[in-house]
Amino acid sequence: MENLNTILGVNLHTASIFDINEEKLLLLKSEDYYTKSDLFFFLQNELLKNKDNKDAYSYINYLISYYIMIILTPINYEELAYNYITEALKNSDNVLYKEWCLIFATLERPLLSNINAVSLANDVINEKPQSTIANTILMLF
Repeated sequence: MENLNTILGVNLHTASIFDINEEKLLLLKSEDYYTKSDLFFFLQNELLKNKDNKDAYSYINYLISYYIMIILTPINYEELAYNYITEALKNSDNVLYKEWCLIFATLERPLLSNINAVSLANDVINEKPQSTIANTILMLF
C-alpha cells in the first residue's frame, strides 16, 4: 500500500475517495501488473464499503470504469468498464459520468446504442455545451 501512496501522492488509508482522480490513476499506467492490481482491489473494497453512499458509490464506479478502460485493460475490459459506468449513472446524473459513458458509443463494437448515445449527448449538451464528445456524438448519429 505504501508503494501506491507514494505513486499517487495520497495516503489511501486516510484520504477521501474524491482525492483520487483521473490524473492520479494515469500515474499507474507504466507500473507493473501487481501495483495496478493493488489499486483495482483497493477501489473494489471502497465500492463495497460505500454502497450506501450514492455519491461515493457512483464516483468509485466511474473511477473503476476509467481505470479498467485506460490503465488495467484486462480481457473484456470494454464491457467491464461499460458496466461500471452504467452502474454509476444509475445513482447519479453527473455530467462527467455521462460524458465518459459516451465513449462506449464510439468503440468498434459499440456498447451504447446510437439512440441512447444521442439522448445522453443531448443531456450533456444541456449542461456542458462545449463538450467535445457530446458534440461529436451528435454529429456522428
